[in-house]
Amino acid sequence: MKRKEFIRHLNDNKCLLKREGGSHSVYLNVSNSKMSTVPRHNEINDFLVKKIAKISTLRIHKSIFLRVHYFYISCR
Repeated sequence: MKRKEFIRHLNDNKCLLKREGGSHSVYLNVSNSKMSTVPRHNEINDFLVKKIAKISTLRIHKSIFLRVHYFYISCR
């Protein structure tokens, strides 16, 4: 998944950029106060996207992943 697309998804789900590190960005989920780090790569591995979404308890929309890899990730 492209990083820009994932960042757009985080922002749409009430996650705010908390700080910028050397090679990662830290996002805060405002609704549950959980933080997750997003690497600064053009492409983010699908398994890492799933893990970040689980940590921050986000739902990945089916349409986003169908466009990229034809499978659906459901998070709690």
